[in-house]
Amino acid sequence: RGVLLDIGVHVLDVACWWLGDTPRGVSASMDGFGGPECFTRAQLAFGDVEMDLAVSFHSKLANGFVVEGTKGAIRGSVTDFSTIEIRSGSGGWQSRRGPGPAGWTDFAEILLRNFAAAVEGREALLVDPESVVAPLQAVDAIYEAADSPLPSYYTEWAS
Repeated sequence: RGVLLDIGVHVLDVACWWLGDTPRGVSASMDGFGGPECFTRAQLAFGDVEMDLAVSFHSKLANGFVVEGTKGAIRGSVTDFSTIEIRSGSGGWQSRRGPGPAGWTDFAEILLRNFAAAVEGREALLVDPESVVAPLQAVDAIYEAADSPLPSYYTEWAS
């Protein structure tokens, strides 16, 4: 497997956590030609909530999220939680202090120390092992929803 399992699963982990559900794959395309993919684009559904996921090893993507609702939106980075932006109604984006000062590397150290302490019986695990099931099921749903091992631009050229 490629970028979807390497990067995409972390984005899906956050989405599954926020929404408390496992999405179903609506459609997907990737460029793996049957092997590890470098680009994946997928449309997912968490009940009535739709998600558009794009992950790539080679493209310059925002590596962020945008959650849009009827009263506004929130956007931020999936690798840096120090700042988020909020938009109320149709107004402009306003920067706000994020939910935490840490990025991925900070979390990795926290989780590794916690895991070692849990193995030694000094702490409870911060991450429930069962919480990783939904994002992995989402990855499987995307692979199953993929209409072709080729990205959409290949099939468009062939037409």
